[in-house]
Amino acid sequence: MIRRISFLILLLASLASGASAQSDKQLPTVLVGATAGFSANKVLFSPSVEQNQLIAPSGGALLRVDVERTGTLFLGFQTEVSFVRLGWEENFAALPAHAYRRTFDCVTLPLLTHLKIKHNKLYAFLNLGPQFGIIIRDKAVREGTVFSELQLRRYEQSLHGKLEWGLAGGPGCGFDAGRMGAFELEGRIYYGFNDLLNNRQQDPHGKSSNLTLCVKINYLFRL
Repeated sequence: MIRRISFLILLLASLASGASAQSDKQLPTVLVGATAGFSANKVLFSPSVEQNQLIAPSGGALLRVDVERTGTLFLGFQTEVSFVRLGWEENFAALPAHAYRRTFDCVTLPLLTHLKIKHNKLYAFLNLGPQFGIIIRDKAVREGTVFSELQLRRYEQSLHGKLEWGLAGGPGCGFDAGRMGAFELEGRIYYGFNDLLNNRQQDPHGKSSNLTLCVKINYLFRL
C-alpha cells in the first residue's frame, strides 16, 4: 500500500513539473460548488477484526483553482470542507442477535493537487494530496451479551486523539455545461496514517487506522 501511494505521489509530481515547465497560458480560474455521496469505511486493526463495510452519507463544499494549462492538460489545486462518518461495524455471522458499531463523525479538509485532461466539454481528472480532519462525535451501539475479553477491551478503548490525517486521492470524470456549471462523478480513497484508538502496550490493538472509499457527485460553477 505504502509503495503504491509513494509511486502515485512521484507520478503526480512529475506530471505537475512537466505541465509547469511547458505551460503556454496562465489560467487562474476559480470554481466553487458542492459535493455529496456515500462513503464505505473500515478500520485496519492489528490484530485484525472481522467487519462489514460501514456505509454512510457524506457531503460538503469545495473550492478549485485551475492555475496552468498545457494544451488539453490543466493543473490546479482543490480543497474541501466535508462531513464524513468514520469507524467500523463488526461482523457477527455466527451470532445474528449480536451487533457492535462505533462511529466517528468527522469534519475533513483535504488539500489536493488537481490534474485534468479536457476534450471539448468532457474531461477526466485525478486528485491527490493530504487530508486532515477533526472528530466531533464518538458514538457506540452494542447489542447482545456474549463477547470475548478481547472484544470488551476493544469496546472500552478511548480515542487516540481527535485529529485525523492521511492521504486521499482518486479519479473522476466530468461534463462542462458552460453557464450551467460542471457536473462530475468522482471516486476517492482515504488511507489514515494515524491510529484511531489508543495503541499503548496494554491496549489490545497496535494499529487502528481508517480506510475509506467514497463515491460522490460534484457540482461546480465559475466565479
